[in-house]
Amino acid sequence: MYNFNMPSPTGSRFLPAWAPALLLLLWACGGGGGGARLQPPGQFTVTSNPATDFDTLFFSWQPVSGQVDGYNLQASLDGEIFQSLNSTLIPRDSVGATLNLYASVPELTTLVFRVDSVLGSTTSDWAKATYQRGIRPPESLFALQVAAYSRIHLAWSSRSLVADRLTLKRTARSASGGPPVSTTLAMLAPSATS
Repeated sequence: MYNFNMPSPTGSRFLPAWAPALLLLLWACGGGGGGARLQPPGQFTVTSNPATDFDTLFFSWQPVSGQVDGYNLQASLDGEIFQSLNSTLIPRDSVGATLNLYASVPELTTLVFRVDSVLGSTTSDWAKATYQRGIRPPESLFALQVAAYSRIHLAWSSRSLVADRLTLKRTARSASGGPPVSTTLAMLAPSATS
């Protein structure tokens, strides 16, 4: 499993001055060759588990059948300008990677990722996947039973910049041993305690 830190956005929004000539040359030559095309990795997905780690993403893909040197993985905040996440090829036997996002990547941002296969100087088309960053969950939940008042005092911290309310739920197992039953107790402001 490969592990990356997402680089901060840098680079130019424009193609280098020589890019139009190269594109014209490739078009005039039919794209630079015939034969079998190199296939991108299959079933490319991006997932996360915000309950345990809000800032970590997990990538998975099916390896390419046949000869391949490795893979390139790129990310974009706007779907147009991509930045490489790996400085060297991801090994050909890899079937996934993890990415630690910077906390500064805003909540509810849609990120676009792509991976391709590399064999020598040949690259495949890109396999793409999108991921929408969720709302940062509350942290540091603390419960204190206040026996004198038959109450439980709850406290938490919320680092979300977009949440407009929190839902407080209680889950209890039924007396008959049936499945747990959840009850919504309150809808609270993100900074409230109860």
